Amino acid sequence: GHADYTYWHKYGIRDYRGGGRSSARMTAPMVAAGAIAKKWLVSKLGIEIRGCMTQIGEVDIPFFTWDDVHTNPFFAPNNEKVAELEAYMDALRKSGDSCGAGLRVQATGVPVGLGSPLYDKLDADIAHA
Repeated sequence: GHADYTYWHKYGIRDYRGGGRSSARMTAPMVAAGAIAKKWLVSKLGIEIRGCMTQIGEVDIPFFTWDDVHTNPFFAPNNEKVAELEAYMDALRKSGDSCGAGLRVQATGVPVGLGSPLYDKLDADIAHA
């Protein structure tokens, strides 16, 4: 449940006690720090970072409006797709399967020159995180 299977196959390490880099003990503080940083960035620098789901498995989610993102459990930017997404996820659960997802992340108000041209670029830092 904490990416143990993929970590085991990628690195050959399997800790049956749980934990490690995918542990909630690691994730919770990172999420909290990110929430604080997000509020600080918008209040001090006017940088707004937001994201939404663009695809779940084979189901595309066309972008409609950012206003829909926080009104549904899928963070979908299109509330008209929610019933289809629920049905898709229910079918996956019943079959015992899983799927990947696509995301859209957008930063606005970013000052020109933030980061550097080769290393520490904003998109690279976001991808690294």
